[in-house]
Amino acid sequence: MAQTILVTGANGHVGHGLIPALKAKGHTIISLDIVELDGELAKSVDEKITGSILDHDLLNSTVEKVDTIFHLATTLALSSELNPEEAHEVNATGTVNILKAALNTSGKNGKTIQIIYPSSIAIYSLPNLETRNGVVVTEDEYVGNPQTIYGITKAYCESLGSYYSDRYELLAESAPGKIDFHALRLPGVIAEVGENETMGKYAGLTMIHSPAEGGGFEMYIKPDTILPFIARADAVNALIGISEAPREKLTRRVYNVSGFAASTKELEQMIAKAFPDSQASENFDIKRQSIVDTWPQAIDDSKAREDWGWKAEIESVASLQ
Repeated sequence: MAQTILVTGANGHVGHGLIPALKAKGHTIISLDIVELDGELAKSVDEKITGSILDHDLLNSTVEKVDTIFHLATTLALSSELNPEEAHEVNATGTVNILKAALNTSGKNGKTIQIIYPSSIAIYSLPNLETRNGVVVTEDEYVGNPQTIYGITKAYCESLGSYYSDRYELLAESAPGKIDFHALRLPGVIAEVGENETMGKYAGLTMIHSPAEGGGFEMYIKPDTILPFIARADAVNALIGISEAPREKLTRRVYNVSGFAASTKELEQMIAKAFPDSQASENFDIKRQSIVDTWPQAIDDSKAREDWGWKAEIESVASLQ
């Protein structure tokens, strides 16, 4: 059934893939971003709003129009570490604003508002390299002590969404409304080779800059460091997939999804092949390495596969080419 859908942070990396996919399904799309949409992306949007998720009045009047919210707005990993207070304001307070606006709207019109939230593997904190190299991490392991403000706010927002969905004002005589929140813990999201965008927007903390835009790229972490990744097209399919899944099939509020694992060296070789004019350089940063070393090298997404049939189409770095 066609819906009216709000996409926050619409002009970001994931939004560029998500919005056209939603529009192709016949939905009415409202975008919200602090910057104007790129020209091509704007063609898939029915109502474009330039503004902030910190603007209560704007948010309340916008959410009143929608059935589902894809809440993509966030400060990214690198910028979060450079300005932790801003990261908390946007990532945490902004998400509270979204949840409260959705609850208020539900209380007025009586319908459940669905919220889909992309979380991150940055919420995990593995204690040492021996553990990191030996486990495939499930949703319930190694959580509770993220090492970055980005991971902290992502973990907090997962809990907030679950609280607002299932336990909000638990001691009140009646609930003020109803929301249906689900989060996907995404690994690094990489655009397929040939797309005229950055290869991965979280890369500023870890490894790559923008070869697709004509620039070079730097590798900040050790070449043998393995991380999980997901192609942007698969991330989009996962976000849409969980939004469309029968509610009775979903057994949890938060799921892992993943595509493939690759070392920094494998990514460097793939990028060099795809963009032969792009210059690579190694600029090892021990602080960035220490962050990445707390993230899993593989995550278990069997719950998503079992509950709603999730399966990545791109399951190796070679398939991106």
